[in-house]
Amino acid sequence: MTSRMMLLAGAALVLAPAMASAGSPEAPAKQPVATATTYTAPKALVALVNDFTILYQTFTLPNGLKVIVLTDRSVPVVFTSITYNVGSTFEPAGRSGFAHLFEHLMFNGSENVPGDYFEHLRDAGLIGINGGTDFDLTNYYEVVPKGSLDRVLFMESDRMGHLLGAVTQSVLDEQRGVVQNEKRNGDNNPSSIFGYSKRAAIYPASHPYGHSVIGSMKDLDAASLADVHQWFKDYYGPNNATLLLAGDIDVATAKAKVAQYFGDIPRGRDNSVPTATVPVLKAPIEQTLTGPVATATIFRTWPVPGALDKTNFALDAVSSLMTGIDGAPLTEKLVRQDKLFNYINANNATNRGVGEFTIAGSVRKGVNPEVAARALDAAIAAFLKSVPTAEALDRWKSTRIIPTVRNNEMLEARGGLLMQMNTVFGTPAAYKDDLKAYLALTPDQVMAAAHAWLERPAYRATLKPGPRMTPPGDESVAGTEVADAPRTAVVPPQTGTRGPLPAVGAPDAIRPPAIQHARLANGIPVLYVQHRTVPFTQASLRFDFGTVDDPAGKPGVIARMFQMLDEGAGGHDDHWFSQFRERRGVVLGGGAQSTSSSLIVQTPTASLGETLDVMMMMLTRPDFPADRLEEARRRDVARITAAPESPGALLDVTVTRTLAPGSLMAQKAAIPTLAEVNAITRADLKAAFSRWVRPDQAELVIVSDEPLDALLPRFNATLGRWTAQGRGPAPKPLTVKPALATGPAKIVLIDMPGQVQSAIIGGQMVDMPRTDEALAPRIANLALGSGFLSRINMNLREDKHWSYGAGGSFNVDDLGSSYRVETQVQPDKVGPAIAEIQREVNDILTTRPLTPKEFDQGVAGVLRESTAGFRTGGQVLAALDQLQRNHWPDDFFSGFSGRLKALTIQDADAALHRYLQPSKWVWTVVGDAKQLRPQLEKLGLPIEVLTPAKIVAKH
Repeated sequence: MTSRMMLLAGAALVLAPAMASAGSPEAPAKQPVATATTYTAPKALVALVNDFTILYQTFTLPNGLKVIVLTDRSVPVVFTSITYNVGSTFEPAGRSGFAHLFEHLMFNGSENVPGDYFEHLRDAGLIGINGGTDFDLTNYYEVVPKGSLDRVLFMESDRMGHLLGAVTQSVLDEQRGVVQNEKRNGDNNPSSIFGYSKRAAIYPASHPYGHSVIGSMKDLDAASLADVHQWFKDYYGPNNATLLLAGDIDVATAKAKVAQYFGDIPRGRDNSVPTATVPVLKAPIEQTLTGPVATATIFRTWPVPGALDKTNFALDAVSSLMTGIDGAPLTEKLVRQDKLFNYINANNATNRGVGEFTIAGSVRKGVNPEVAARALDAAIAAFLKSVPTAEALDRWKSTRIIPTVRNNEMLEARGGLLMQMNTVFGTPAAYKDDLKAYLALTPDQVMAAAHAWLERPAYRATLKPGPRMTPPGDESVAGTEVADAPRTAVVPPQTGTRGPLPAVGAPDAIRPPAIQHARLANGIPVLYVQHRTVPFTQASLRFDFGTVDDPAGKPGVIARMFQMLDEGAGGHDDHWFSQFRERRGVVLGGGAQSTSSSLIVQTPTASLGETLDVMMMMLTRPDFPADRLEEARRRDVARITAAPESPGALLDVTVTRTLAPGSLMAQKAAIPTLAEVNAITRADLKAAFSRWVRPDQAELVIVSDEPLDALLPRFNATLGRWTAQGRGPAPKPLTVKPALATGPAKIVLIDMPGQVQSAIIGGQMVDMPRTDEALAPRIANLALGSGFLSRINMNLREDKHWSYGAGGSFNVDDLGSSYRVETQVQPDKVGPAIAEIQREVNDILTTRPLTPKEFDQGVAGVLRESTAGFRTGGQVLAALDQLQRNHWPDDFFSGFSGRLKALTIQDADAALHRYLQPSKWVWTVVGDAKQLRPQLEKLGLPIEVLTPAKIVAKH
């Protein structure tokens, strides 16, 4: 997928390409192969792209700062985004990772905004904030209520024009450590060696794209304060940046505010984009790599053109036609038919200068990787001899274009698209050029691009189970400390003269949606909200039963039953369902949680009738095909096989078992056994469906652009006719008693040698039912564990720089709620990190209680942030689901501000004392026991060491 193809937004939606009606058992007729002279794009998609419009205006300050303004007054928020034309491709030799390191430094204060950047936005109502660096650009953004815009613009302009006085050696050292732990998090991925090895093999050493964005440990250690200052002077001038203001703001206001805050910043150096040619491999490059993986993975990568070459659009189509859409030949042949691979994925990654087309396949356990590799090469060769049908190409186009409308309501998506096009092409006017290029593609053009680039020599790698490989320059990635670059004289931070920060405005009132009630003809209760931002309808059909209601001795039956409802029904197979979703741009499927299950629908409203027909087939005539059940078993077996090499899977199971040993919660979190997976039969699925999935057990939530009166006839014509006649009385779901008691305080150490970063989870069970809004503990936890500025994160990340991030949260679950602190730290700091977490929790309960500033800023920030709580249809649907399931009144959200304002610091402090008993906490740690146990023994808690094999065997 091209990196510049973002979530788009548009205006009108029309019908997607026509297909056979849902009630017809016939699959769509096979299409003849189209030629360049006979093929035309579907009229519906053409109309959709033609109607797609983003209204914006631009202006430029005398100092060169370009500004894009997108006015949308639907919600009183503003999305501020600033992109600097500099990324990792600008880095000189020996300074890899520097662009990203500098991005981190931008969050550590400026001359007039000293200290942590986030601290000054704690009470501003942050809806979103972050920074990001890639090969070609660096971006910073904030989403805030419009009353906080002046503060954001002051802060952004201060770090553009007044940064260097605040960047000291200590700030550099702190963020160097944070970035190196971010790198460790990524490098802990068992297949991370592939990316490093691929770049080293494909690109010459001096090529701009020849090193990773994160850089090497060696180069990060070498970064000096002088480098930092020079980088800022070279690349962070206003003439090298573009500012986007999107939301509740007009161009006249934008001009005044931007001139006020950015107008006096002098121009910087004029910069040009580094020249980057597409590498040409003279012969295939073969490599065998090893890592802590459960099965082998086969890779094939070709260097291909970048974003400025229109070939990349055709290669996007190639990648999906190979492996992505339904019936894609590589997936059909290698995964479904020959069963050599667990999955096959093709991806066309496009940067500004170059791209990489990669095919990756996970080899099934027991299959010889060499056999799998030969089969993959043969399948690629067969694809290159074929021509896709017009029908398949049209389906792919629908999957790219229709979802763009679904994201039209996201202000950040529209603004981000304008910014991305401006960065790549120099103008936001190119915002729908991608869509036009996709529409224009013909089957012949797609295959011409495939022949031109995928018949060239490729980088060919096989990643096999074995010792973790470390690329050159990263020898210290496992946590061994090395000396930093020579330090310059320590200079105290400078203080600016721009005056105080602008105040933030009063919170805007929450705008909860107007709720309507109805019942379908068969009695299903309906909760409805009209949401007009996009022509889509979303619905959730929910049931108050879940996986706890599995038949005895058959765990997983209810979850599997829901997952297979769209694998075959009414005589249609899974291909038919997949192709329906692709053509119509529909999301349709089921799932089960512990005490609740649901069917979810997201559809263009124009396709609602057909989508409800398909949904009714799933609810009345499911087939549970034997071949799809066998495929589901195969996927489960692959996950079970991979579990001993998966720190995340082992951690999830062990944490729950340690927190509440012997409980239903621990039982449901277990890794299934092969016997349990194989024990589930079609008869089990049919019996569970017949017993549980019935209208007298269902509740319906609808969010749509159409009024309820217009929707009800369509829902009554389908779901309203669904009956439970002849099935007897409805069964009663299991009444669950949540686990409350925490297991004995101890540390469970999962022994996994070779981890370059160690995961830690500590916590306890708490008595917090789902129906409890729990405002007091959640506000208090903003200070302790939730968010960037929490005491735990500031300690481990910003103060100690042992971690990329740490946090604690209340996890509400009907089977048992808990408070958990989670982090990943460098392996040599695991014991000290746990001690610091213990200290922070004990301190907030004793010697350093919640302060009035922490409480007041937390309440103020949440009040302002809540303004944006119902911006999207997804947010509204989730809120209605919550209302319905918890039996809260319709005006529950309207009263949120009042309940929050009535909260006192004494309430928040008391809540922490009620819920947290740190002496009872249990801890689970993943890493090399030889390295970690000596650290953990100093904590004075019992230690239980488990191997992955023991954990899997227990379940």
